Amino acid sequence: MKDHLKIKGIFSTIQAIVSHLKQDTKRDEHNMIGFEVAPVQLASTENNRNMQEASFMYAQLLKGILINMKDNDTSDMIEYCRQENASNKAALDIIQNFELNYRPERAIWWYSLDSFLYRILNRALHVQDIDTLYHFRVFIRDMHRTVSQLHIAMMASNERKLTKLYRGQLIPSNDFEKIRSNVGGLLSINRFLSTSADRDLALVFAGKSTNDDTAVLLEISLASNHTDSSAPFAGIAAYSQFGSGEREYLFSMGTVFRIDRIEDIDHDCVCIHLTLTQDNDPQLTALAKYMSIELHERYDLTTLGMFVLDIGDYHRAKQFFATALTAAKTPGHRVRCHNLLGMAYEKLGDYDKALEQFQLELKIHRQNLPVDHPVFAPTYSNIAVVYMDRGQLDLALKYFRRALIIEQAAIEPNYVELSVYHSHIGLILKAKSLLKESLVYQKKALSLRQMCLPPIHPSIAEAYNNLATIYYGLHQNDKAICMHKKAWKSQRSRFQRTIYYWSFNTRS
Repeated sequence: MKDHLKIKGIFSTIQAIVSHLKQDTKRDEHNMIGFEVAPVQLASTENNRNMQEASFMYAQLLKGILINMKDNDTSDMIEYCRQENASNKAALDIIQNFELNYRPERAIWWYSLDSFLYRILNRALHVQDIDTLYHFRVFIRDMHRTVSQLHIAMMASNERKLTKLYRGQLIPSNDFEKIRSNVGGLLSINRFLSTSADRDLALVFAGKSTNDDTAVLLEISLASNHTDSSAPFAGIAAYSQFGSGEREYLFSMGTVFRIDRIEDIDHDCVCIHLTLTQDNDPQLTALAKYMSIELHERYDLTTLGMFVLDIGDYHRAKQFFATALTAAKTPGHRVRCHNLLGMAYEKLGDYDKALEQFQLELKIHRQNLPVDHPVFAPTYSNIAVVYMDRGQLDLALKYFRRALIIEQAAIEPNYVELSVYHSHIGLILKAKSLLKESLVYQKKALSLRQMCLPPIHPSIAEAYNNLATIYYGLHQNDKAICMHKKAWKSQRSRFQRTIYYWSFNTRS
C-alpha cells in the first residue's frame, strides 16, 4: 500500500467503482475554474508587464468580444458538439433536444444540466480554448444576458441585502501561491462561477488540503448597492436543475474580484476573502480604457482574429480572417478582411500571399474611392513593409512614398502615421548609405512624434536612437551620444510612471 499513494478506496463491485468515478469527475469539474490575477498596480511599461498581467487583460478582452457578438446562429455549436460526441448516443439525443427546443431564456437550465454542454464549455473556459469558445459564442452571450437580467431584478428586490457568498473547492497549490502573492490585486475567474449563500455547504465542497492541492473557501463580500452591469450575479435556484437546496448564485464569466486577505480556517483549509469590484475601481477603469482602444467597439470574427493575432497565434488568426471573408457582405467588410489576412500572412512569413491580400484590398478601394483617398495610405504602407521583409528596398521605398504623399494631402492627417512613414523611409535610405537624406526624414519623424505623443512614449526614444545611428555613420559622435542620452532620459521617465499610453491608427 505504501507504493500506491493514489489509491482512493477499495470496492467490491463495478457499480461502486462507477459511482465513485462519477463523484470524482463531478468534483474535478467543480474544481476546474481557471483564473487570472493582476498585481496591485498595473506595470508601468510593456517591458515590466508580466505574463500574469497580460493573461488577465487578454481574458477580459476575450470576454468583451464573446458577450458582445451579434449573431444568433447556434448551428456551428450544435455541429461541433455532434462531432465531439459522435459515439455517445445519450449525448446525441440531448443535442437533438437542444437543437429543437433551445431558447435564450433557458440558457441557465441547459448549463446546469449534467451533460456534455457543461463539461465542454467549462473545459474551454478553463484553458481559454478560443476555437471552442467561438463555437459557443451565442450560448455564452445568452448566459451572460440571462444572469444580467436576473441581477437587475434581484437588485430591485429584498435579495439586494445579501452581503456574502461562498464557494469551496480545491486549488492546485502552485495556483494558490499566485493568489497569495497578489493580495490586494485582482482575481478574474474565467468561467461562470457557481457560489452559495450557505457557508457550511461551501466548506463541504472545499474538502481538505493534500500534498498537491489547497482546500480554499472563497468568501465574497458584496456591496448592497452593487449595480455594475459588467459583473452581474444572481440567484438561479428557480432556473437550474438543482432547485433551491444549494441556495446557488451564479456570477457571469470573467467576473473580477479584489483579493482582500487570506487567513487559515484550520490546518486543512484556508479562506480567501474577496470583494466584488465595481465600475469605480481605478484599476478596472484603466483596464476598460485599454479594452475600448483595443476593440474599437467592434465585436465580430475579425475582432477575435485580431485578438489571437496580438497574442502571436498567427495560424489561428488567419483562419478566423478567412472565415470572416467568406461571410463578408459589404465592400467595407471585405476590405477589412483582406487587410487583416495580409497582416496574418506577413507575420507568418508568406509574403506572396500577404501581397495578394493587400492588392485585393487596393482593388476594392479603387472601385469605390478616389485614388488619393486617405484610406490608401495604410494599405500602401503595409505593402511597403512586405517588400522590406523581402529585402526589396526600392519597391518598399516606392510604396512608403506613396503612403506619405497621400497622408500629407489629407484634410486631417494622422501625425502618428506620418511619423511612421518618415521613419521607414529614413531607415531604407540609411540602408542604401544615403545618410544625409536619411537624416532629414528621421528628424521629421521625431518632430511629428513630439507633436502628437507624450514625451515618454517609446516611439520618441526610438526616434532619438535612429538619429544616433545616423550621426555615428556621419562621424558626428557628439551628436550621436546626445541623441542616445535623450533616448535614455525619455525611457527613464517612462519607467517611473505608473500609467499606460497606447497609440493606434484610427483609420485601420
